[in-house]
Amino acid sequence: MTTTPDPRPDQTDRDLTAALAELARVEHGRTPLSEGARVVASTVRDLLADTTEVSVTLLEKGRPRTVAATGALAVQLDERQYAARTGPCLDAARSGRTVALALQEATGAYPEFVRSALDQHVSHSLSVPAPAPDRAGWRVALNVYALSGEPFSAAARSGVERFAPYAGTFLANLDHHHAAVLLAEGLQQAMRSRAVIEQAKGVLMAREHCSAEQAFELLVHKSQRDNVKLRDVAQALVERVTRREGTGPTA
Repeated sequence: MTTTPDPRPDQTDRDLTAALAELARVEHGRTPLSEGARVVASTVRDLLADTTEVSVTLLEKGRPRTVAATGALAVQLDERQYAARTGPCLDAARSGRTVALALQEATGAYPEFVRSALDQHVSHSLSVPAPAPDRAGWRVALNVYALSGEPFSAAARSGVERFAPYAGTFLANLDHHHAAVLLAEGLQQAMRSRAVIEQAKGVLMAREHCSAEQAFELLVHKSQRDNVKLRDVAQALVERVTRREGTGPTA
């Protein structure tokens, strides 16, 4: 069986530069992990000349999941390995070593995965670890499933292996920044909610001649009775008073 000729080293370098440029276009903070992983998967696919499907496995606290894939086939093959609790994607993520298989020759290795892959006309698989050193409990693998019948060239394998550490760091940073943005937005929302609840309490204290604690209990009671969020109850009360008085709410 002939192998795909390796491209010149300068072409491989240009391919890697183009792949990293794809990652650089992704906006950190506003992009969730799943979206970033889709960029990684499609970028790996673009690195390879053969007909392939690509997936990204995340092993988090020992639990594997596919966070992105270029097609349903890759997801199915990943999930077959998760169900069997063994397979090249899991071994690559756990061990930090690349696992490359010629499936027709893989006697005794991962029998369930190999059988399923051959049934889907997959000839070769390549699982490459994508380390994220700053994320404890994270293990990532980039998985490539070839349908061409040809083995991966040395340059193709090298290209994925060179790209993988950048991909792992990119995904970890993306997830970290997105979580930070969500936390900041949650805190801002909490502060806005607290402000409107305090305004509503002030309205009730003046109207009902009650204490702050009693006013809060009235809001909670209405929230539970009407099955409406406490903030929404408070907001509605403040808006009613504002409309009636024709003035804006005080801080």
